[in-house]
Amino acid sequence: MTPRTRVPRPALVALGAGMFAVALGTVATSTAAWTDPGRFAVEASTGEWGAPTNELGECEVLQLPGPEPVPDSYCTITTLDVRNVYPGDGTDIMEIHAEFEASHGPVGYVYWFRVDASAAEDGPDWGQQMPEDWNWDTSATLNVDSYDPVPGYRCDSLPIVEGIAKPTENPRFTIMLAEDVDAPAANNRNCEPPP
Repeated sequence: MTPRTRVPRPALVALGAGMFAVALGTVATSTAAWTDPGRFAVEASTGEWGAPTNELGECEVLQLPGPEPVPDSYCTITTLDVRNVYPGDGTDIMEIHAEFEASHGPVGYVYWFRVDASAAEDGPDWGQQMPEDWNWDTSATLNVDSYDPVPGYRCDSLPIVEGIAKPTENPRFTIMLAEDVDAPAANNRNCEPPP
């Protein structure tokens, strides 16, 4: 019979703790220091945009500065739903909430998107439904912090919305709509009115 050498239990605990500390020391942590708001621009292909290629919409990861498309990246719209509908100054206002999954970001990245706002689903709470009689022909998108429209985006492109999402922490953006482009509430629009 061969005698076994036993390592005292406190020595094993100390060895494990030391290995954990060395491993932990090799992992770097970082925090975002960039919080300045920014405006971004990309080239618009034309003044008319077709429907998105998937049911909820489409998006693409863009790296800053630039912004430039990120090779081998992915971006998928996962949620598009109505969160609020309420009376505004001379028109109804609707808030649509969008969430997405992406391979990169959010720090140092923005996200081109195109969604069909009329495809937004009912929100999770009572009163968060798309009005059946919403008039897309007279609607306008309103300024919000979470995205900028692509240059040349026109109000008569609705219900298609195309822009650059600028999330700071969570991969989501909000689209605000006024039903009447000529109402005082639509003075804050971010789309160009019809010619």
